[in-house]
Amino acid sequence: MTLKPGQKFLLEKTIWSEKDFDKMSWHDVVIHGIGFNLEGFKLLFDIDYIFAWVDPVPNEKHYSFWISPCTLVFENVNDIQYVISALRLQIMDIDRSCPRKPRNAENINRDTEWKWTIECLEGEIIFYSIGFKQYTRSSPINIKSQSFSLEERGGISFDTPEKLENTEQGHGEGRS
Repeated sequence: MTLKPGQKFLLEKTIWSEKDFDKMSWHDVVIHGIGFNLEGFKLLFDIDYIFAWVDPVPNEKHYSFWISPCTLVFENVNDIQYVISALRLQIMDIDRSCPRKPRNAENINRDTEWKWTIECLEGEIIFYSIGFKQYTRSSPINIKSQSFSLEERGGISFDTPEKLENTEQGHGEGRS
């Protein structure tokens, strides 16, 4: 989603899922941390999600961005492979393909899992999963950078809040 200068982004909801996949984009999103929940078969990413790009103001060349720290959690993960060439990871795209029946479909009450490819500038992460939930950890703010520093975001976190305190919600879209 692209906004005009001065236009405010209103967060539609705080938890996103694979049902929202076609409305979402992770282009230029920075991954600050990767975690594994072995008991829950979950793969977690601590990211700064870009909810909206803001066109440059007149006589400027650079966009600004409505971003928020988020936790992206893929569920029932298996067959993971990755090749990463640097510690900093910036997502170019997330692709979902090759739907198939999960090996444990009868235990999880889900009939489809997909092959997910997280394509980064520095490599890629590929795995199968039934889907994801992305938890917004704070209200998006408008900044000139595409990510926060670790200090600005309060370090690495894999928190999964069900709702935000003191947030304005409206009818924005979750697409950058």
